[in-house]
Amino acid sequence: MIALLHRIPLRAKLLLLITLPLAGMVFFAVGDTRSRLDQATDAETDALLVELGVRAGNLLHETQKERGSTALYLSSGGRRFVDELPVQQVATDGPRQALLDFVAEHGERLPARAVDALGPAIEAIDQLDRQRQRVIDQDGRTGEFIGYYTAMNADLLSAIAALARNGSTAEVAVDAAAYVAFLSAKERAGLERAQLSSAFATDAFAPGQFATVVELMAAHPERICPHLHVSMQSGSDAVLERMRRRWASRRFVERCRCVREALDEPALTTDVIVGFPGETEADFEATCRVVR
Repeated sequence: MIALLHRIPLRAKLLLLITLPLAGMVFFAVGDTRSRLDQATDAETDALLVELGVRAGNLLHETQKERGSTALYLSSGGRRFVDELPVQQVATDGPRQALLDFVAEHGERLPARAVDALGPAIEAIDQLDRQRQRVIDQDGRTGEFIGYYTAMNADLLSAIAALARNGSTAEVAVDAAAYVAFLSAKERAGLERAQLSSAFATDAFAPGQFATVVELMAAHPERICPHLHVSMQSGSDAVLERMRRRWASRRFVERCRCVREALDEPALTTDVIVGFPGETEADFEATCRVVR
């Protein structure tokens, strides 16, 4: 090897001494440039994901309010929130269009997984105008429409959570996770308001809604007093029918059981009517058995 070096002309040796360090510098410079380009691309992607998450969150905020307005409108038979509901729908349309425009403009630059995660939410959003028309026509039960908004909001939350997982830095991931937690808590509170307003505005419960309200009471004893007044009036189905009541005595028993299973120390009250015209001794005894 030493002999070979001695045979190389001085000019070639000098050229090697200059070229080798330059080659090393070029190699590391190219690597550093690629690293910086990757970092710039990651930063751009993170910025797009954050903006997309904010826009989805803005829409979620309005659909939560629209769900509550819709519940009150339907529960009152279209007598309440007649003016407020259209105003809220317009308020929802702004962030809805902003989200759709952003996806249309930047969809190709977003990670495929993030775009796929938005798919169910976009499909639900596309049904919004049709569902609104059904609400105006009162073509369905209140619980059905609350369910539609709740499912759409869940899709938006899932999409925002997926966007958080696609971030390139831990800082973005932590901030996004906190944002998702905040939105999830707000969604829970919004669902509670919609359920409670729907139930009490009409003084009646849709199928399964009584159990939902009891569950909400059990989950938040610090905010909701564990007291329920469950109408009975008579333990005789025959008397209830003559009273033109829309329930049977077993409904009272089932609701009392539901309350006692969910709450530790519930306060239950009811109303009992005796001596209703046509009531027999057997009817009276049936009432006593239910009370006991």
